[in-house]
Amino acid sequence: MSAAESGPAAVTAQASAPDAAARSGRPIAAVAVALVIPLAWQVGAGSPLDVLRAPVRAETVLLPYFRPLTALSYWLDGLLWQGNPGGFHLTNLLLHAVVSVLVLAVGRRLLPAGPAPLLGALLFAVHPVHVEPVAWIQGRVDLLSATGVLLAVLLGVAGAEAAGRRRLLCWAAAATAFLLALLAKEVAVVAPLLAALVLGGQPGREGWRRVRAGAPLLALMGATFLLYVGLRTLALGSPALGLSGGPPLADRVLLAFRVIPLSLRLLVWPVGLNPTHVVAPPSGPLDPGLPIAGFAVAERYLYLPSAGLCLALAGAAAGALAAGVRWREARAPAVGVVLLILGALAAVQAELWRDPRTFYEGLVRSNPGSPLAHNNLGEVYLLAGEDVRAEEAFRTAARLRPADAAALSNLGLVAQRRGDFQEARRLYREALAARPEHAAAWNNLGTLYEAEGEWARAAAAYREAVRLAPVTPRYLGNLADALAAQGRREEAAVLLERAIALDPGAARWRTALRALRPDGRP
Repeated sequence: MSAAESGPAAVTAQASAPDAAARSGRPIAAVAVALVIPLAWQVGAGSPLDVLRAPVRAETVLLPYFRPLTALSYWLDGLLWQGNPGGFHLTNLLLHAVVSVLVLAVGRRLLPAGPAPLLGALLFAVHPVHVEPVAWIQGRVDLLSATGVLLAVLLGVAGAEAAGRRRLLCWAAAATAFLLALLAKEVAVVAPLLAALVLGGQPGREGWRRVRAGAPLLALMGATFLLYVGLRTLALGSPALGLSGGPPLADRVLLAFRVIPLSLRLLVWPVGLNPTHVVAPPSGPLDPGLPIAGFAVAERYLYLPSAGLCLALAGAAAGALAAGVRWREARAPAVGVVLLILGALAAVQAELWRDPRTFYEGLVRSNPGSPLAHNNLGEVYLLAGEDVRAEEAFRTAARLRPADAAALSNLGLVAQRRGDFQEARRLYREALAARPEHAAAWNNLGTLYEAEGEWARAAAAYREAVRLAPVTPRYLGNLADALAAQGRREEAAVLLERAIALDPGAARWRTALRALRPDGRP
């Protein structure tokens, strides 16, 4: 997946012989700061310890993320709801309600007494731009990190207003909330700055004096951040916060000239919402002809920044309505109409997230030039057994981006499903020539060899897929099947144990392992 294109449920179709269909894989001053800084960054079973140690991955790709709190929340949901996705969505909705209440609490700290804080929280609660992080289960990273950040800010400010033991307790709790927010998503690194802004921005206070008095809090948060970096380094082998991925830092600065206006427009005028906004930056200031790669802006990135803007808009609106005497009787109806409109827009946008088919068909309509959108829509069709529509979508993806390995591999899968093994082989090899490290194409090629009874060649292709994507249980299982067919039962059993460790909920790996080790020995 490129930096310019990302999707919330991007998948890559994979096949496994002999039945490729059955075994295929799927798939604002404070407001301005609060808006800009977050934009600069951008499991199911087993024990909680297994979940906390597990790497974050998207299909076959290991991601440079350390988000154990989010992973643990998924594990708890799985335990509570027994895999029912409705329970996971309910958790997201409840977290959004909690964040909205925290926005109200922050508003009461920053805005004059009156209706403005409540209005700001209501704007936040119904804003259509928040549909993505709430409706998409994986958007929980933003919900949890926002909860932790706002709690850290509120506890830090409460500590600054207290004394003695109460102050220490509040600040210790603030540091803990900060750490938990970091363990949900790296963007929580903005919390100390936001705490300083809230300390210095309350009306009727000597702001700078309050910030200096809160210096111990900020120091404690700094130490907490260092602890987080240490934990992250132990887990990932690197303390990098994700700045190493995507466009270079200089390009990010230039991209901000496009991203910030787009973000403000989406927050103030939430029309034309799209899970993926591809932004083309201006040319470099020192080289007007320098091309800079585009970047995808997801609306979920606006979740935490939008809190500041919603409070700022509410404060401005409340002030304007209070100043106009003739408008006083119309205040409540006007606010109600605005909230109803925003809620209706949110409901319409939520419909896009009803199911994968609706999502990707909408994504293709919004992004007709996106190869990724077409490819993923094709995979949805393939899962539904609509091979003709799937092939059309894959061909569109390949036409939009020639030598697209994912589209070519998926076209090969369609050919294989209809029995045209020669065409499937040609397409798999073309995909691998375009991108030799494309693990899915190697896996699909292995299924072709397996279907032809060439177990040694199938094993070689599967082994390459495993080398490129060692944390993909399906590839491990396919290689195990090929080895077992050659009588290499112990090697196959070891691979199945690895697959089970990565996906403990998959019963078929356990069944296969029992067949290889009927005595039940480990």
